[in-house]
Amino acid sequence: MRIALALVLLGVGGVTSHAQTKKSPSRIGYDKPLSTRPDYKLVTNLSDEFNGTKLDGSKWLDHMSYWNGRGSEFLPSNVSVANGCLQLKTSIKDEGALKELYTTLDTALTGSAREIDVNSWSPIDYGAAWDADKLSEPVLYAKLMKIGMQAIGASAVMSHKPGAKPGYYFEARLKTSRICMSSSFWLQGGGSEFDITESYGTHNLDMRTDWFRQIPYKIVTSTWWCDAPKETPKFGSMEYLTPAKVGDEFFVLGFLWAEAEVKVFYNDRLVLSRDLRGVKQIDYKVFASLKHIIFDTEVLLGPWLGWPTKAQLTDPLSNTFYIDWIRVWEPAG
Repeated sequence: MRIALALVLLGVGGVTSHAQTKKSPSRIGYDKPLSTRPDYKLVTNLSDEFNGTKLDGSKWLDHMSYWNGRGSEFLPSNVSVANGCLQLKTSIKDEGALKELYTTLDTALTGSAREIDVNSWSPIDYGAAWDADKLSEPVLYAKLMKIGMQAIGASAVMSHKPGAKPGYYFEARLKTSRICMSSSFWLQGGGSEFDITESYGTHNLDMRTDWFRQIPYKIVTSTWWCDAPKETPKFGSMEYLTPAKVGDEFFVLGFLWAEAEVKVFYNDRLVLSRDLRGVKQIDYKVFASLKHIIFDTEVLLGPWLGWPTKAQLTDPLSNTFYIDWIRVWEPAG
C-alpha cells in the first residue's frame, strides 16, 4: 500500500534547488530536492551526494571485487570525486596494446597486414566494410577482449555490501560519457541482476539507420537470472528513448524494485515496467537476494558500435561518466 502511494508521489515536480548549490555549467538537466519523498526515508549507507574530494571508502569500492571489466580494465585511478560528482573516466592503459587492438581489427576487416596510425585510426573510416558478424566470431572476439583489457582503462564503483533489496526505490542523477563505451547503473547479487541502464553517448560507425541514430538517446534496462539453466528463456531488454541525448545533460533515473515487479522512471515519469512473473520458467523469488549497487564503464558492444578512438579516450569532454548523486529510499513505515 505504501509503495502504491509512493508511486503517486514520484510524479511530484522536478526543481533545481540541489543543482543551484553546485554552480557549474555541467549541472544542466533535471533535478529535484529530497522533500519530494515524504512517504520514504533515505537509506543513508547506500546514498551519496558526492560532495567531497574523494570516494567515501566506508560505502564504496573503487573497483569491482569479482570482475575486472570487459574489453577494458577497471582502474581505481580512473575513479574520482570532484566538483560535486562521482567521475568514472576511461583512458589509454597502454598505447602499444591500443595499437595492437586497432591493428587486429584492421587485419580482420581488410584481410591484410598494414601499419596503423594509432593517432588517427577510427572505425568510421571502414564504412560498409565494418563487419560486426566477423568481429563477434567467438575466437576473434575473445582475442579482441583480451587485448582491450591491456589497452583501455575503464572504471567501476561498487557498494561495499550487497545492501540493496526489494521494496527499495533507487535513483541517481547521471550524465553518460560521449564515447562508445557503456555508462551503466546496475544491481547484482545472489545470482541475479538488474541493469537499470546500459547507455552509450555515441557510436563510431557510419551507419545511417534509425537504430544507430537512437543510440545516444537510449535507456536500456535488462533483467537477468545469471544462474539460470542454459535453456531457460530470457526476459530480454526494455528500451526508452529520451528527449535529450544521455551524454548532453543530466537526467534522473529511478528504479522501483517491488517483490514481483520493477519500474523505471526517467525524470520522475514512469517509462518502463516489467512483471518478474513474466517468464513462467523463472520463479520471481530468485531476484529477491541482496544486491550490490554498481556504476561502471566497459567495452560491451564493440563489434556493433565500434571501438573508441585514441582521441575519444583522452578527451576530458567525452571520456567521463558523471554521477551527481545516488539516493536510495525505503518505505517510512
